[in-house]
Amino acid sequence: MKHYKLMYRDNITPAAVSNDIWLLKLFIVQRKLHKKDCSIDQMNKADKYKYPDLFLVYYFGYAVTSFEYRYICSMNAEYESDISNRIYELNNTLVLYKKKLSKKERRNIKRTIKILSEIEVSKDLEHAKNLIDTVIERPGMIIDYMENLDTFRQCMEG
Repeated sequence: MKHYKLMYRDNITPAAVSNDIWLLKLFIVQRKLHKKDCSIDQMNKADKYKYPDLFLVYYFGYAVTSFEYRYICSMNAEYESDISNRIYELNNTLVLYKKKLSKKERRNIKRTIKILSEIEVSKDLEHAKNLIDTVIERPGMIIDYMENLDTFRQCMEG
């Protein structure tokens, strides 16, 4: 199987790597790189495993690198944990303030819990679109986020 890389004129490392040319072309169009001086070249067999973070993945109609896909997965995990945290807080509110809340307030809190419980992040297209917009428009923010996440994991591991 052939592997291809997207190269800028002055760079030594590729911008993206894929085994499909169409995915590289999609990457170029979506990132508006067609105005820059770049080329799609065939990779050496020895170099095809050298850049695992730059390998392209097709995600909701967009070509994203493996590094960016890890960012998206991390943000989805944060989003899910935030939702479960909100559900936990609402359940605690129901228990703690049971006597102080009116019947209508209790009913509204239970309805909110039900709505939050039904949210599935993997099927939430609006959330995915927001993440992809961030990936395309602010790549520097993604690098900072992933570095901070790696630092956090290292600190937690001891």
